[in-house]
Amino acid sequence: MEGAAGVPSSASTQLPLDVKEVLSDLLRCLGDLVEAFVNDLGPIRGRYNDVLDHLPPELVDALTPVAYLEHYRPSMQWIARRIADRASRASLLEVVEAHKTIVVHEKTILEHVKAEV
Repeated sequence: MEGAAGVPSSASTQLPLDVKEVLSDLLRCLGDLVEAFVNDLGPIRGRYNDVLDHLPPELVDALTPVAYLEHYRPSMQWIARRIADRASRASLLEVVEAHKTIVVHEKTILEHVKAEV
């Protein structure tokens, strides 16, 4: 059975109150932007390390990747660049389509003028 935030209820009831408070505080902090954590997770890691000895192994396994999130920085930067590149490409494709429409219109006018001469 699971309690709040997907933590097994048996594990959360065995934790001391101060450890529960630290974990709740960490959960609130994790509501911030991921980009900020990818750059500097030191404060959260420090709090996590303070309560690490009091956590059952299943919680340690679940929380450790979160405490070391900045190791994913290169992936996050690559993803951000890729999203920006795709947005830029979409914008350029819209410009190309608009120019194609203008060229077709100008060509029609030129052909009309040629026909009159």
